[in-house]
Amino acid sequence: MIDTAGSTGRPMADERGQHVTPGSNAPTVSIGLPVYNGSRFIRKAIDSMLAQTLTDFELIIVDNASTDDTVEICREYAQRDERVRLIENEKNLGAAPNFNKAFHLATGKYFKWLAHDDWNEPTYLEKCVKALESDPDVSLCHSRTALYDENETFQEYYADALDGMNADPRKRFMSTLRDMRKVYPVFGVMRREQVAQTMLMGANPGADHTFVAEMALTGKICLLPEYLYANRTTSSARDVRDQRSWWDSSSRAHYRPKYILLAKQHLSAIRRSSLSRLDKLTLSLKTVRHFLTSRRFIVFREMKHYVWSRTPLR
Repeated sequence: MIDTAGSTGRPMADERGQHVTPGSNAPTVSIGLPVYNGSRFIRKAIDSMLAQTLTDFELIIVDNASTDDTVEICREYAQRDERVRLIENEKNLGAAPNFNKAFHLATGKYFKWLAHDDWNEPTYLEKCVKALESDPDVSLCHSRTALYDENETFQEYYADALDGMNADPRKRFMSTLRDMRKVYPVFGVMRREQVAQTMLMGANPGADHTFVAEMALTGKICLLPEYLYANRTTSSARDVRDQRSWWDSSSRAHYRPKYILLAKQHLSAIRRSSLSRLDKLTLSLKTVRHFLTSRRFIVFREMKHYVWSRTPLR
């Protein structure tokens, strides 16, 4: 692993990505930017962070063995701004392990993932942190989303009807299942200590949904009314999002039932939570019912394939 960083005097994580104890110089926000071959769009993403009105942050770029000019571009930023760190993986880990590595390298009070092809408006960090500081029960804060195509042509505004501020964690959890069609809150600003309590990003399609659902169990999810987050949809993203090899490069070609696995991960999140035994049981039953009703034909087909193939469900 190669680490290119400015001399901030802030605590660093060790080469395995394990946390060191944050000191007095730890930044308010750590931003993890995992990237593979993102040279076409990454300047926009980085520039949007460097233009933030909240300036006390560290930007941790974790390059996943890119074969284009991504590393050279990121080195330029790391050399001229001490808040930018560049970590160069010697081999491609897959997207999920790289996302998790970016988190493990963070030292700030708050944490945010940043996609290399998205960007944020200048007041995004400031307003998210203000919301988190004003309500200790909020674990994640994000804004509404403006959607763009790969040429930065505006498409539409987007907002889910997520019941994230409900005081009942069970209702917040079920709302992520019922009401969250797009998983954009995964790119919100979160309390790092609460992120550390989760399973982080699983190496399978839909694991980002499980992550947000688990965050909903740790605290409220605040969605700001402004459109401060811009999501760019690219043709390459549409091609790879459902390929497990994109999520985890060590994956085999064997069949993995997507929705059965997602149900299993959601149930695991419930078991890991601080809910009472009775609440865990009732919420687990509601979750199973949700997957059996909303995706019943797909789940039954996956169960049939799973039984006949005897594929281990990992």
